[in-house]
Amino acid sequence: MITMPDFDPRQAHRFYSAHCYNETWRLLSLPNRSREQQDEMLALAYASSWHWSQREDIQPVNRSIALWLLSRVHAVLGDAPQARAYAEKCLQLSREASLSPFYIGYAHEALARAHRLSGDQSGFQLHLASARECLARIADDEERDLLAPDLDALAG
Repeated sequence: MITMPDFDPRQAHRFYSAHCYNETWRLLSLPNRSREQQDEMLALAYASSWHWSQREDIQPVNRSIALWLLSRVHAVLGDAPQARAYAEKCLQLSREASLSPFYIGYAHEALARAHRLSGDQSGFQLHLASARECLARIADDEERDLLAPDLDALAG
């Protein structure tokens, strides 16, 4: 029988959803990663997603970000099928939840990245163009300033 821990599980989920997300980004930002760091990065991305799913305050935007992060990590690791699967889920959820063009644009960015990784030039171009259309509809300067360089880097 499992006994209740000495900590509040809700607070633990709040902490670990963000902590694992930030640690994933720390590893993503490294110019080179060891095999152990790659494994840790993947585990952290999944852990962040799972801890978010356990939070009472989860919103579709949080789920969209978690799916996007899983897609990005898989793309960085060279796993095109998984990168595409998570990007497709991200786009579907973002559309169904009527999220802003910022999140839909990032879902298209993830799909463009996954298509490029798999060698599908037409899929890459289609989703890059869709991401750029979303970028044009973003009213918030900070959001535009986040997505635009990622699209430029992806296209470059």
